[in-house]
Amino acid sequence: MKDRMDMRLEEMTEKIVKGAGLKEPTADFASRIMDAIEQQSQSAATVYTPLISKKMWWVIGIAVIAVIGFIVSSNVEFTFMQDMVTTIGGEVPQWELPKYNLDFAVPSSLVYGFLIMALLLAIEIPLLKRRYNW
Repeated sequence: MKDRMDMRLEEMTEKIVKGAGLKEPTADFASRIMDAIEQQSQSAATVYTPLISKKMWWVIGIAVIAVIGFIVSSNVEFTFMQDMVTTIGGEVPQWELPKYNLDFAVPSSLVYGFLIMALLLAIEIPLLKRRYNW
């Protein structure tokens, strides 16, 4: 019974597929797809624009140089800064750090371990840079 149903189902499927036929794409199908991909890749590309342009960096640099030049060339005394420093300096108590006698010896195995780790790190960093093209 099952074989007979499978045969009828298979015959019916073949009849439907033959009736529908194979559809062929148009002649310019590939070129239209390629054009669509090209347009999509061009629109998705982002162009890097720096936050501060080169012109603004030049303006900032010239302004900084002009301000420094003005301060150096004019002998303006900043007495308010000197007064403020002396006022604050007089109010701050003179603190001294406590003196401790810290005599201890570093074990030689610890020194050797650090030296070996530093050597291995100095070897590993260039190898990783070369491998991953940093």
